[in-house]
Amino acid sequence: THIVVSFAAANTALSLLVALVVAGSWVRSYWRTDNIHLVYAYSQSKWRLINFKGRIEISEWRLTTGIWVGDLVEHYTSDARVADKLKTNLIGIEWQVKEYFIVTRFVGKQLSIPHAYLLLFFSTLPLVCLYHHLRRSFPYPHGQCVKCGYDLRATPDRCPECGTISAKKNV
Repeated sequence: THIVVSFAAANTALSLLVALVVAGSWVRSYWRTDNIHLVYAYSQSKWRLINFKGRIEISEWRLTTGIWVGDLVEHYTSDARVADKLKTNLIGIEWQVKEYFIVTRFVGKQLSIPHAYLLLFFSTLPLVCLYHHLRRSFPYPHGQCVKCGYDLRATPDRCPECGTISAKKNV
């Protein structure tokens, strides 16, 4: 059980760290647009992460025919003939697939997620752990069941709600 507790604590700490990074990038996204490009040597695809106006957009651009000419994704997408293959918006999360035709042919896939959803997702585990810690730190007052909080004034020996045997009274 010690390993499980250590693993849970590590996951909680990592989740809290990611939540703080997401919160910081959310604030930063309104002042500055960040572009991160990941290009692998001899690869047919390019990845891009954009942080802007309260959203994070993850894009993959996959070359289907021809070769990459410069940075087609950045400079030539406005001049391209575009075919929308798929565009979906589900509760603010956008997913779209586009096919571009320029000198070469490539397909772009984009996933756009609001920072608020990521913050909610990554802060849930730390908030649940904080709630349980505070719950253990401040137990129920005297005269209440330590497990469920039921009033034990009428039956001080056993909780009628959950069946927990209470500690013996000092006489």
